[in-house]
Amino acid sequence: MRLATLASGSSTMLNSLALCDREVVAECEPCAEMVEPALPTTSGNSNQDCLDMLELAAVAGPASSGEAVAVPPLVLPLAAESDNEADEAISDEPTPKFRKLSCSEPTSAVRSALRPELLSALKARGTVFLGQGEGVVEGYCRGVIASEQTEDNFYVYNLAVVERLHAAWVRLMPRVHPCYAVKCNPDEGLLAVLASLGAGFDCASEAELARVLALGVAPDRLVYAHPCKPPKQIRWAQAHGVDLTTFDSESELAKMAQHHPGSGLLLRIRADDPAARCQLGNKYGAELACVPRLLEAAAGLGLRVRGVSFHVGSGAKNPAAFSAAIEAARRVFDLGAALGFRMDVLDLGGGFCGGEVGPDGHVDLGGVPDAINVALDRLFPDDGELRVIAEPGRYFAEACATYACYINGWRGRAVEGGQQAYDYYITDGLYGSMNCLVYDHAELAPVGLRSPLLPPVAAGEDAALHPSTLFGPTCDGLDTVCRDVPMPRLRNGDWVLFPRFGAYTIAGAVNFNGFDITGAKVHYVYC
Repeated sequence: MRLATLASGSSTMLNSLALCDREVVAECEPCAEMVEPALPTTSGNSNQDCLDMLELAAVAGPASSGEAVAVPPLVLPLAAESDNEADEAISDEPTPKFRKLSCSEPTSAVRSALRPELLSALKARGTVFLGQGEGVVEGYCRGVIASEQTEDNFYVYNLAVVERLHAAWVRLMPRVHPCYAVKCNPDEGLLAVLASLGAGFDCASEAELARVLALGVAPDRLVYAHPCKPPKQIRWAQAHGVDLTTFDSESELAKMAQHHPGSGLLLRIRADDPAARCQLGNKYGAELACVPRLLEAAAGLGLRVRGVSFHVGSGAKNPAAFSAAIEAARRVFDLGAALGFRMDVLDLGGGFCGGEVGPDGHVDLGGVPDAINVALDRLFPDDGELRVIAEPGRYFAEACATYACYINGWRGRAVEGGQQAYDYYITDGLYGSMNCLVYDHAELAPVGLRSPLLPPVAAGEDAALHPSTLFGPTCDGLDTVCRDVPMPRLRNGDWVLFPRFGAYTIAGAVNFNGFDITGAKVHYVYC
């Protein structure tokens, strides 16, 4: 495991942040547009009354090697002695989930390259525009810690990564329209950026549908992709114009006939990739032997089967699994046509691995895009009528997020061979965002970050690595994030960063033991 430092080769670096209490120190005209009108936040409040207003004081060139980054005097409101005192001192209203920053405008080159809808979405969420380069996000985290003097977890979302991933998707699979799987990470900023890029959305519940519709997304860009829906949520979808959903059983057909008979239906078939990270076929997806009966039942109820969907499994890597699934879908299309159905939608589902954009803008998804393109051209030639969609979640959400956790405590222990090992207690764990270790089989890559509020360590100290264990904050011994990770000797008040941490993390967190995990603040950057 490496230790995050301010990279001397970075093209730009955050030099300082000034924290003010409910006011902007020097607001420029573009910032006024960001403050009015107030927009809803993920917590339901107006961001006009954020607790903190950060001002980007300066973005300077990289520090020279070995040179400390100067942090100017801080202007801070009086700190509360505890989280409870802070809550009482402010109000009982939930606080906004994202920071609102002022005076951070993109360069003219960046502005001209951004589509207006995307620029508007970025500015509305107080996005900080930074230069590209190694260590920029880590440097931003260091600046937040120095400025806010916080001990609370926070996320940094690099929304430029989402834009680049969308562009790469369009290049790799031009016939396949992405419908982002909201369950993977329902962060408002992430959804807003994808909406501004023209993406559709895969929603599995009333809450997810409402969240996307609240952004102004048209209902025809949504697929209600759950094969077993509560009746009241089916009625809600009908009332709000959501007219495309999935099914895989006669039971679901009966519910649709009763509560939303005008909806278009996609028959979800089973199509497993045995090597996928998370299997789904044991729960959802009709076996091919059941397809004729289900199509006949739909016809008997007067319902509209508009196409086929499948899901090869989350985190799939086998191109052949997609090829086989598309072949199976072709057979179902032919059966449907024989029964009089006019099928015009093919949903390739999810399973796409987390995207990572290379220096040349290329995203490596193995042979999956080629396999899909070849199968589509062979089995579903482009006739101008068929709509092909997919439901990527991890692909868009994973790489854009970095998570910062504070070290609350440590202890030393001797291990076999006389080597010194250390345990560190951090501010999130398995009951919070690290639930991905249990439910998503995630592989974490933690990075130590020296706190700018602590004295610098001796030269060469960070080169000595020790077997280290990270524990979460709860009283449960199960709450172990990772074991025997090589780490430098860290201290109370240092931090641990988790890069590529946006997929199936905060979406599944709970506040067990009273630790506020779900309230983690989000900072948006573009770099």
